[in-house]
Amino acid sequence: MSETVPVSCASRASPASPASPVSPTSAASPASAASPALPAPTVQVSSIADGLVIPGNLGTKQVDAWGDSDVIEFLYLNKDKYKLKDRHIQLLLDQEVAGKAFLALTQDDLERWKVPGGPAKAIVILINDLKKFIGLVGEPVPAKRKRKDSLRLSDDRPHKRSKILPARNVNDASTIFESVAEDDGMQNREVPFGNPNFRDFRSVGSMLFVDKTMYIEQLEKVQTHFRYTFLRPRRFGKSAFLGLLCTYYDIHTAGEFDELFGPLYIGKHPTPWRNKHLVLKFDLSSISVSGSIDLMRESFNEKINAVLKVFIEKYEEELAYPDIASVIVTRDASASLNNLLKLVGSSNYTLFVGVDEYDSPANNSVFTGANEELNQATLQRVTQIEQFFKESFFAVLKEGCGTMGDCGAIISKFFVTGVTPAFREGISPLQETDIISGRHELHGICGFTEDEVSVLVQCYLRKGEKDAEPIVDTMRRLYNGYHFANSAGDMNTPGLYNPQLVFHFLRELASHGSVSKPNEATVVHSMHILKYIADIGEFSVDNLIELITSGSVDTEIVSQFGFVELLNFGKKKNLCWSLLLYLGILTRGSNGRLKIPNDVMKTEVLQRIRDFLNVREDIRNLMQPAFDRLTLGDVVCFSELLKTFLQTRATRSVMTSSEAMLQGVVELLLPPRNRVPELRLVMDGSKSKGDGRFGFVDVFIPPRHVSDTTRSLGTAIELKYITLSGLVKGAANNWDQFVDYRNSENMNKNLVAENDDALLDRKYMFWSKEKKKSELMTVRDIVRNAETQLIAYMETIVKGEVMGYHESGVFDERVRVTESGRDRLKGHVIVVVGSHRIICRSTKLMTTNFQYDSVFKT
Repeated sequence: MSETVPVSCASRASPASPASPVSPTSAASPASAASPALPAPTVQVSSIADGLVIPGNLGTKQVDAWGDSDVIEFLYLNKDKYKLKDRHIQLLLDQEVAGKAFLALTQDDLERWKVPGGPAKAIVILINDLKKFIGLVGEPVPAKRKRKDSLRLSDDRPHKRSKILPARNVNDASTIFESVAEDDGMQNREVPFGNPNFRDFRSVGSMLFVDKTMYIEQLEKVQTHFRYTFLRPRRFGKSAFLGLLCTYYDIHTAGEFDELFGPLYIGKHPTPWRNKHLVLKFDLSSISVSGSIDLMRESFNEKINAVLKVFIEKYEEELAYPDIASVIVTRDASASLNNLLKLVGSSNYTLFVGVDEYDSPANNSVFTGANEELNQATLQRVTQIEQFFKESFFAVLKEGCGTMGDCGAIISKFFVTGVTPAFREGISPLQETDIISGRHELHGICGFTEDEVSVLVQCYLRKGEKDAEPIVDTMRRLYNGYHFANSAGDMNTPGLYNPQLVFHFLRELASHGSVSKPNEATVVHSMHILKYIADIGEFSVDNLIELITSGSVDTEIVSQFGFVELLNFGKKKNLCWSLLLYLGILTRGSNGRLKIPNDVMKTEVLQRIRDFLNVREDIRNLMQPAFDRLTLGDVVCFSELLKTFLQTRATRSVMTSSEAMLQGVVELLLPPRNRVPELRLVMDGSKSKGDGRFGFVDVFIPPRHVSDTTRSLGTAIELKYITLSGLVKGAANNWDQFVDYRNSENMNKNLVAENDDALLDRKYMFWSKEKKKSELMTVRDIVRNAETQLIAYMETIVKGEVMGYHESGVFDERVRVTESGRDRLKGHVIVVVGSHRIICRSTKLMTTNFQYDSVFKT
């Protein structure tokens, strides 16, 4: 039972204090002027909540009936415990968040409202703590609750039993399902954005979800009593899959199995272990490691003990109604966990244990805030954190697992999710688990294939396949391209999309008709780690530039490391490349090398390089003038900028360059908000896909307002790259001609001395994919063909937006075309030869009847 005592607000931080500008009672602050003045309330402190403060005047109100001023009062009274500042609360005040909307807040919502990552996470934790104790607000709590009176779901929240809805397969050939309510009609469809609870979204009408249950069968095929670690970048659906496992193995969902899983793969192919375990699930991201070691230990004890209490309440019948006080040791959650495992061991049941975000303490202690100097105090602190979690948590769970594969083990199945292989260095209990992230057969556990994304787009937006095509094409460039299989031989598996970014895109498109920031929901650690890359050093921004210019990098992947190694980020190349892979900034290519998967991640890498280039005077002084002149129709300054950059690269680097490299460099040198890579056009509406229907402009710069009455030119750029190896082979008229560094360097030097005519008359040999043989032509022919191609693109752009399937024009979600305009267009062919010569050709100015605007603000 919890004891509630009245406490005056005066015993906490004074609301009238100058340090409290968003205090509900502060009238002097501009921030609080828009919010109602609230009286100093009497509050109730719940000992079970370890200090969670519920304002006394809200004690008889249901939380979902709170107004926005109630929410602000609640946040203010709990701000000290959850390390919130007044400015963070002010951001919620501005959004007028109330009741149900407050309970439904996600970290994505808060970060979108400009709440920093740390406070956003703290607010989510506070909301979750409130949800756990909603049953304490306004009504007494029984000393002992029988399972028949309440149902606790796999995310450990108290719930009334919600009705599970029937599910139908939206397409017989797909894995996409939809929950169907009786009054469904044509209501807006939902996606499980930020909701990892499988049972929750099976209870929401018109909820679209992807069936991943076939992987449960795969997990048990490898090991019946498995101990797995599964790694994926953040927001890739790991928590959702763990929630699915919790629901599947839970003995309490046995009576609902057919309703939950009936139409899904596992419902038709159940394993012998369905509904056979008690389920214990932890989320280590809720444990604070930002303060002192003592504060971290307190947070660990509070959060782990809270999970164990809920577990005992949920399974009290199966555990013979134990005395919670005899299991829980308030100041030692490690002892509590050990006691609970012994309690389960004395029953006739075994455990499924899930640990979500197991490496969060490592990531949060290293990749948040300013870059800490690697001094003795820092080393000691991170070493203590690492050792604490190994000894106090993972070692205890290892004991519960017993001998690997031993049917008598208390923990029958152990599933750990994370981003990086931290905690695994040295003598670590986690080495008892198998890392299964790179197995070919488990590649699709998290992430969506393109076929799945295509069906989701059609269903969520209620569009036909043809109308959905440009949307899918845009999403492909933004979010697709992830490969997690360990070996190059497994690369015939389809690329995967980041699920949360797909959901974010669909929701924004449905709500606003466009998506201005397609990378708004990207992972926090990705941004932090790129900032950690030094300008100079063993691993530096120069390595990122090399990645852009070569397209990929070959490196050994580090499969395990500790906290101290993370602090050495930037000093070990293999570790740095490996972290970029684990965090989703890089992925595996078809040749086993690492590459950038998509435009969202490329934008982040390019931005870090731009930050570095802005420090270099020779580059910085050219960048803005070159862009300004380019959008006025003059390509000369941009050509000089491009040449200046390429001459900073060694010949050995240029030897492996390609048109994809040149595309990346040009995108790097242009402001990210003012360029659209690979603008999609319908060149011939009478043709089908793959038969000349589509064309792609390498780079399109939409016009922009340079004054109230003047717009810049729209600029289309066609890029061609003449490789040194192709020139060497062309000079010898021999495709088998050996090309090494020496003859490449000689060719590069010869190009510098040649006049334009001699350069244009040079022979160039390349491999034709269409004809499947080598071809020979002059540089002049390549330039002319590029001019012809660009003019065809320009003539298509001036037709405006495609309005019907058989029409030609712009067919790209990233550019908004409106008829109220007279934008003018200019095209430029840029041909780079080696690293020292650039050939430019420009088209005539074209006037349109349209206005072209960039939609994305990346």
